[in-house]
This record gives sequence, C-alpha cells and structure tokens, in this order.
Amino acid sequence: MFGRGLSLLPNELILEIFSLSLPDIPSHSHTHAPLLLTHVCRAWRNFCLSAPTLWAKILIPAWKVLPRDIDKLLKLWLDRSGRHSLDIRLSVVDKHVQIIPHEQEMIYLHKVLQDIVDVLAPHRARFRVFEGVLPESLITKLGLEKMVILQHLDFGGMFFLNTEQSPVRLASQQTPLQTLSLYGVGANLDTICFQSNLNRLELVNINPVGELSAGRALNMFQCLPLLETCVIELTGSDVTLAAAPLHHLLLPSLKYFFLTWTSYGDVDPLLSFMFTPNLQRLGLRGPYSYGERWCILKDFLARSNAPITHLSLGDVGAADIQMLDCLRNTPLLSYLAIYHGPVSPSVLLGLHINCDESDRTILPNLETLNLGACDEFEADDLILLLRNRGSDMADPRFKTLRKVKVLYCSGVGEDHRAAFLASGIEEIEIDTGMNFTVPFERGFLPFVRLTQSHEELFSAFTA
Repeated sequence: MFGRGLSLLPNELILEIFSLSLPDIPSHSHTHAPLLLTHVCRAWRNFCLSAPTLWAKILIPAWKVLPRDIDKLLKLWLDRSGRHSLDIRLSVVDKHVQIIPHEQEMIYLHKVLQDIVDVLAPHRARFRVFEGVLPESLITKLGLEKMVILQHLDFGGMFFLNTEQSPVRLASQQTPLQTLSLYGVGANLDTICFQSNLNRLELVNINPVGELSAGRALNMFQCLPLLETCVIELTGSDVTLAAAPLHHLLLPSLKYFFLTWTSYGDVDPLLSFMFTPNLQRLGLRGPYSYGERWCILKDFLARSNAPITHLSLGDVGAADIQMLDCLRNTPLLSYLAIYHGPVSPSVLLGLHINCDESDRTILPNLETLNLGACDEFEADDLILLLRNRGSDMADPRFKTLRKVKVLYCSGVGEDHRAAFLASGIEEIEIDTGMNFTVPFERGFLPFVRLTQSHEELFSAFTA
C-alpha cells in the first residue's frame, strides 16, 4: 500500500504519524496536511480518506482572508470526518476586537456567516469544541442547545450585525461541557445550571436579556460544584436577595475567581455567602460604598482562610488602613495589583518589613507589586518601600520584592525614574504617561471582553 518503509508499520502508527503532520493551526490549503497528504500518491489518498480524525479539526479563518469557496471546503471536511466528533473554531471575526466593515462588506460578511451556519448546523450534534463570534440572529439557527457532546464552548456576539436578540440557550440537560465562555450576548442563565461538569466559566458583558445579578450568580454556583476558574461580570442588582442561602455556599474546587461589577453594593451578596477554602487567585473590580469598602472583603477572606497567592483590585476605593486589615488574611500572597484609586501613604508604610517585629509584618511573601493609575501617595513613599523590601533586605524569613510595575501614577514623574531604578528591585517598569497617546482611526471600534485596565488586573491570573 505504501512505500517500503511505511508498509511495514501498522495502520494505527501511520495514522499517528499523519496526525503529527497536521499544522498547529488547522488549514484548508493544499500545501498543508491533511489535504497535502492526499496529493502524494493514491495509497496515501485512500488512507487519508478512510481516517476521519484527520479531518475533524476545522478552522474557519478571518473574513479578510476567507476563501471564496469556504462553504464547499467546509462540506468536504465535514463529509470526510464521517461520524467523528468535531473541533470547530470560527475565526471570521476576532473575538477581542471587532472592526466595523463598510456597508458592502457587511452585506457580504452576513451572507458568508449565514452560509457557514447552514453548512455547520446539521453536524452540531458532533461538536466537541466550538469557538466563534456570530450575530445573535444566527444563534438560534446554529442550535447550541443541541450540541449534546460539547466539552468546550467559547462564544461571543457580533454587535454590528445584530438584528435581533436571541439569547444563548444550552442543552436543558447535563452534558460533558467543561469550559464555557460567553461574552457580548444574551444568555439563558437557567440552562447553565444544568452544566454540572463545568470547571471553567466566563460570563462577561451579558446583555439585559440575560442580566446577571449576585443572586442569580449564587443560584448558578450552587449547581456547579466542580468549578475551578470563574470570570463573571455582574450586570444587575438585587434590591433584596429573596433566595439567600441558609448557610455559606461552599465552592471547594474554586481556585481562580475574577469578579467585576458596575453599581455600588452589587458584589456584597456574593462575597457575603461564598466560602472558597482553596482559592488561590482573586481579582475584583468595581465600586464599593465608602462605609463598606473593605468590610465585606475582609470577612470573605477571613471566612475562607484560603491559600491566596495573587490578588488584583481595581476601582474598589481608597487603599487605606482598612485594606491592610484585609491583607493580614492573605499571608501567602506573592502578587498584589492595585488599579484606579487612591493609595494612602500609610498603606505603603504599613507594608514595610520590620525585622524586630516580624509577627506584625504584612505580606511576608510578597514578590510582585503593580500600581496603575493610583494617586495620593508621593514617589518617595513608594521608593522607601521598595528599598525596604528590595535586594538589600537579607532576612530569610521574608521574600524579597523582585518585580514592580508603576503605571500612570500622579505622584511619579520622569525625575523620579533614576531613584526607582536604584531602589534594589530586580525588575522594575515605570511609565509616567509622558508618551501616552490614544490612536484613533475612522471605522475602528474596539469590542473587548475586558477593558485595558481589566486586562491588567486579569493578568494576575497568568503571571
């Protein structure tokens, strides 16, 4: 069947070799496998056509480089994949930044997406992975609720082609779904509660059709005992929490939790009832009322007594003495990021290491500190802290502060750069904003799951 070398190998091993030849990014080109393999000889072609797994990963590229016959290529791949489960990645529009096309291009784009959905929809029951961005008008036609073997779903709305609101509905039954990411769409949140195998959940910019309040989030969490990573944006408020749990809600598997909200008090019911004993990384962004700024967070940290190593905070109000009380509950913390708010000089002083009173030192394991768009403190206040915790600090009971990032802080100017660089920190980044410009291009409108400052906070999860 094959040349002398391959003919000595079992089909299983040949399939493994051919599978390793597939590009990291699936391609429909005749210069890449699997199509390339079918052009070598008749034996190779026959083998590839009888191996559905070679055709089971499909990437539909950006619309600017989309083949004109993409619907025919899709049908070819789907036919050759037989009954094998499918990994579909629809990259016609970037999920992070959507550029508004001209009117004629928009008409063409909508027609192309309709054709793609028409080809994909009959095969949805075979989808194991689906990632893509679509206008909500095509969501119903695609039929997410009929993807019953789906394990990974990453789905976003297309704001400039939306002609109707059609909320995302998942299967109204338990499925193998393990990771779910929805952004910029309406969502039927009740169907998420059936997905008890979820270990990663992202719900960002869920529009009013699927408004997400703290109470609804609590209801979801009660149904998701295996959840390990959660990124949610609260888009609604609970005037009263009618169905408050009778006891704290235990989330034993949750390790990474990033929470953002827009109105005062939105987050309080959620943190007040959650108990996360294994939480490792926590990100919070949203406004707190003055009197309760740190009380809820302090109680949450003390109750969970979790091994938190990364904490990122944004817009939560002034970092003051009350925040230091919160930090006393995170002795393992190695990464601290604070964005968009005043930082009291007393906080920076409170973070100093006092070798003579080691039991009173806050954050003995701190190695990374990020401050972004913060004010109230002076550059000298921060420089003193860096010198205190930098490379000159030789007490083995405490970790050395190794990485520091200071971005657009009003008390830090270019004339302070030399002092910062000489403070004994191994890696330090200072951006005073002197060269900061906002580029604007007609026809360009960013649509991102997380704003730039969100991204700075969220980076704590992967640092």
